[in-house]
Amino acid sequence: MFWESGANTKISDGSCISNKPSYWNEKSTEPLKTVTIGQLLDDAALQYGDKEALVSCHQNQRLSFKQIQAQANDFAAGLLAGVHNGEPTIDRSLVPTQEKINHYNTHVIINSEQNLKGTFRLSDIMQGAGPEYHRRREQISKSLNCRDGINIQFTSGTTGHPKAAFLTHYNLINNSNFIGKRLEFDKTDHKILLQVPMFHTFGTAMGILNAMNHGSTTVVPAPSFKPMDSLRAIAKEKCTVLYGTPTMYVDLISSIQPLTEEMPNIAEELSSPVIALTAGAPCSPTLFNKIRDTFGIKHLILYFQVKVVDKKGNIVPMGMCGEVCYRGYNVMLGYYGEENKILENDEWFPSGDFFILHENGYGQVVGRIKDIIIRGGENIIPKEIEYVLQTHPDVVEAQVYGVPDERLGEVVVANIELKPGASLTQDDIKTYCKGK
Repeated sequence: MFWESGANTKISDGSCISNKPSYWNEKSTEPLKTVTIGQLLDDAALQYGDKEALVSCHQNQRLSFKQIQAQANDFAAGLLAGVHNGEPTIDRSLVPTQEKINHYNTHVIINSEQNLKGTFRLSDIMQGAGPEYHRRREQISKSLNCRDGINIQFTSGTTGHPKAAFLTHYNLINNSNFIGKRLEFDKTDHKILLQVPMFHTFGTAMGILNAMNHGSTTVVPAPSFKPMDSLRAIAKEKCTVLYGTPTMYVDLISSIQPLTEEMPNIAEELSSPVIALTAGAPCSPTLFNKIRDTFGIKHLILYFQVKVVDKKGNIVPMGMCGEVCYRGYNVMLGYYGEENKILENDEWFPSGDFFILHENGYGQVVGRIKDIIIRGGENIIPKEIEYVLQTHPDVVEAQVYGVPDERLGEVVVANIELKPGASLTQDDIKTYCKGK
């Protein structure tokens, strides 16, 4: 059921619309953390000490929480020394002019033993600060506020225009802490396979900061995503938690067969994971089941408010589709340069996602509002069609979208990737989808 209509009381999964409003406030007696990321690392080093914090498979390195703290402090002090000496190490300008590119190329830090023209070696930066810069680093660390904006995550969204989400220590630390608690990281030691980019919030908040909050070990299998290296890391390090986008899981599953010669007992060696986390895009029920069956997954947020509203901003009944809005510690300050807009909306962030909230506090994203296909006046959510297509045994992935049509306004188009050796016609697909 769509958010502009209230005529029916049933939705596509057969459940009924509730009389209760689509609003959820998940409360907790546990206080929120009011520390900075630097203080969180200090706390982790004190609490977990020599426990293994990082395994870098491709670099053959293992670091404890204490070692990471020491290296982070050396790097920060080295940056301060470089700035003080008139050698800024970062060009913060986002304007890609040739002049700025040339300037940036003279201030690049590389992790290499080679002395390359126009660059600074990471080892030199970390060893280049005297005691005065370490004292200065400590003073700056103590002066920081957890509500300071310290991270900008660029998201293109569905419009394709980059938007700069301005995040704080408070956002990132509490978000990662409660994600970890929801997954019971605080009750069991875990090894996290971190194959997602660390410049995205998936890698930073859900990965690195989550591990710092709960003393988990982060396993980095390769400098960039390589499914076979990830599978080898799972087997060798006995990773218990997998992080990945839906596409990464598709590649992992399809790469198992080519590894059977190298790893004859691969099915048994990949049985260590108990949690699989997917983000970045919706995961279809079909792929979810494949992840569960392949890795034997056993388990596939507090101080957080959710409401689902119609086009006029009114809360819709539980079970009805509408736009989901969020309010809580994990909501950003706002888009960079427009921080006050969220405050003007009583701190509610409109997501742009179609969502159905159920009475047990769970729900599902069913599509993006801007992705809606309007065919002859009928609203169609592409994700619902994609989920049906992906249940076909010969289909790997499907992408559904609308294209202009003179008579209907838009018509539905599907791009479908088949399994190797499979063959399907357009009529085969139509017959399979009929009645679903």
